[in-house]
Amino acid sequence: MKWISIEDEVPEQERNLLYFFECTGVSAGRYHGIEADYCPETGHVFASHDGWLTGDVTHWQYFPDEIGRAS
Repeated sequence: MKWISIEDEVPEQERNLLYFFECTGVSAGRYHGIEADYCPETGHVFASHDGWLTGDVTHWQYFPDEIGRAS
């Protein structure tokens, strides 16, 4: 799989995926959409069992077995 820049394409909401943030590396979680109140810069909200990231994710990709399939 190839990493997709959040600036180029936004993932489907509530789909399982991998996302990358430089400070923490790769996490498995979900994209929750845009919440301007949480992150006025970009609004993108990702979350996993480790917590929420708002505006920090730079790249993402679906799991290979999740491609083309909604959760």
